[in-house]
Amino acid sequence: MYQLVYEIETLSPVLLTQLSGDMNMVSTLDYIPGTVVQGIFANKYIKTSNLQLDAHEDPMFHKWFLNSGVIFTNAYIANEEDGKKVYFSPTPLSISKYKIANSEGKIIEAFDLLIEDPDSKQKDQVEKQKDQMEPYCRIESCKIFTNYVSKSINFHHARENRLKGHSEEGTIFNYESLDSGQIFAGRILGSENDLKQIKALIESQEKIRIGRSKNVQYGEAKLKWISNDPEKYESELQGFLPDKLNSKFILTFLSPAIIYNEYGFSSASISTLREYLAESLNFETLNLTVDDISIIKSFKRTEVVENFVGKWFLKKPSENLIKAGSCFEIKIQVTDDQFDKDIKESLLKLQKTGIGERTGEGFGRFAINLQKKEKYELNKSEDEEKEDGPREDVRKPDGEIPDMVKGIVKDVILNSYKTRIEAKALEDCSGFLKEKSRIPSNSLLGKLDLMLRDSESPEKFMMAFETFPQLTKNKLDRCRNKEMKETLYSFLVPRKDNSKDKKDVAVSKDLYKKKEYEIFPQFDEDYDLNEACILISFDPKEDEDTRSSLYFHYWITFLTKMRKESKKTPVVRERREN
Repeated sequence: MYQLVYEIETLSPVLLTQLSGDMNMVSTLDYIPGTVVQGIFANKYIKTSNLQLDAHEDPMFHKWFLNSGVIFTNAYIANEEDGKKVYFSPTPLSISKYKIANSEGKIIEAFDLLIEDPDSKQKDQVEKQKDQMEPYCRIESCKIFTNYVSKSINFHHARENRLKGHSEEGTIFNYESLDSGQIFAGRILGSENDLKQIKALIESQEKIRIGRSKNVQYGEAKLKWISNDPEKYESELQGFLPDKLNSKFILTFLSPAIIYNEYGFSSASISTLREYLAESLNFETLNLTVDDISIIKSFKRTEVVENFVGKWFLKKPSENLIKAGSCFEIKIQVTDDQFDKDIKESLLKLQKTGIGERTGEGFGRFAINLQKKEKYELNKSEDEEKEDGPREDVRKPDGEIPDMVKGIVKDVILNSYKTRIEAKALEDCSGFLKEKSRIPSNSLLGKLDLMLRDSESPEKFMMAFETFPQLTKNKLDRCRNKEMKETLYSFLVPRKDNSKDKKDVAVSKDLYKKKEYEIFPQFDEDYDLNEACILISFDPKEDEDTRSSLYFHYWITFLTKMRKESKKTPVVRERREN
């Protein structure tokens, strides 16, 4: 595989939209996605080849832009230091920094919790002292150099009639944008011949338009080729040594990753990642199973992404992603000899192509053994030092957080939880939909939906199943999720721990509460949300109103999805019920 390194310099503010919790704020990404870079070259190819609406029928277009034959990576922030370009990548989530300098008062240290394992006495002290790292870094031996992306917020009037040019209601909304004058660097990967043809599409220093509102005040940029010709590619990690790779390694995502589970839904769970690795590394032919992959430690965050496709005038379906910077310590349970012989080559190939779906758009990029040290000396980039100047450390204000601020933070937290609840409900439901003939009838699902909406609490909803006739319970028992080893009835209703009858509805309030808690385990992994909850002294799992609201939101989403599938298979169902 070969690579072309490119740089994009923003000549005006650039807006690359992402999902935001504020309806009056249009937020921007702090990098240029590979999807955007791919679109630049795809449009150029369509124009030069005069393909118009038949582009998908062109063999080269299909190979390069639709079939991931050429990979366009994300472009991350870059700086020029001492006359030399330096590139940055997302900071691994396992790396944190101390809030205060060392005993000499000069050097701030960073530490990697994926490698360093403080004992129980140190853990409390580490939690008190640690602070979040800047979003981008580069690691050189025992030093970490950090960087950030400069952004601004622009205020605009919202107006119904754009021709009048003024706001009748006085409503405003905000655009967040990347500042002009910044440089972002990325790679284009593919065969040598393909890259030569790709490079010929755009001249170095050619002006381009990217992002939203690119026909007005936003989106002007310039693309510059750093590579004169395609060059051999091994890894995004400089100094990567394949010979030192063994069966225990650290995998760090350099871009978000989309991985589909066996039901065709994007999933950010660790179990889905293990299954994908087992399949990609040909475990079946080696008489190995997914159980031979152990994830010893992990630092993982998730996010949701959706993209707008200009040619469709539609958005792509939203996807659940493993966020860039997520990292995993992995052990493959084989001997070093077997690893070198059967697995190593497949893993190195996977590092080149990427993990998961839409790899041609830059998703699923990762590095192996990016982190090697327990502690690092923290250094800021030259631009960051100039921007900071001599100033005191910013500290948390004294006193209580105002109630109004707490309310705003709580709303943001709940909106984030609801998004995750919907994703979990759809993923859980997909397992019950595998055998179409076993899906309950639409009328029965409609009764469950009505019963759910009429219930005052989760407990009363679950207790209502006591009145169901045995025939109805049997219909719910026919619908199964083999992965969970649950029937739809047992998934809906708690039962006594010592009960042999699977349809014996429990009356213990503790068991009802335990059933409510089942939708929450994945939230414990989200560091940002947990920190926000601690900040305002809010625990959604212990707040009865919040817990009930999320419970109902989960089941409404679940049943809505199942009813849609039920309507698609009426012939099968009628034959079964008759």
